[in-house]
Amino acid sequence: MDKLKKHWTASSTNDFVCRIASDYVAQIENKLQVETMTHSGLATALDVTPGRVSQVLNNPGNLTLRNTVLYAQALEMKVALVAYEDNDPDNEKGPVNSEIFHRCWRHMGSPRTFFELSQRVAPVRDFVWFDDASNDRTEDLHVQVNRNAVTRPVVN
Repeated sequence: MDKLKKHWTASSTNDFVCRIASDYVAQIENKLQVETMTHSGLATALDVTPGRVSQVLNNPGNLTLRNTVLYAQALEMKVALVAYEDNDPDNEKGPVNSEIFHRCWRHMGSPRTFFELSQRVAPVRDFVWFDDASNDRTEDLHVQVNRNAVTRPVVN
């Protein structure tokens, strides 16, 4: 089997930044659509010109960390910068889409503190499943252990 090519964001840091910034802009555009707010309305909320809003949203490379916070706050949103390890150090798969993090956070009940998180997460335990559980092929039985802190509580 041929080795998969690296994700396009592996070419350069600028490409990686562009992908992350574009992901952020998509979130802002989605919120604008949900709120039925125009770019002009966002410009008014930010006290900038509509041209500046278009410039930033059409060329995510113009975003700064400060602007990501300002644009989000203008839409009554917040921003979190998340660094993570995904067992893909060569970036063959690219960055995880921010919507994945958002949906996981929502799925966990939107905890705001570690205490709230601890109340929603089962203790880490070994979970075992069988790839092939038929009675006629026990010689090929394969067991895989999956450890995951974001699982439902285990009933003993």
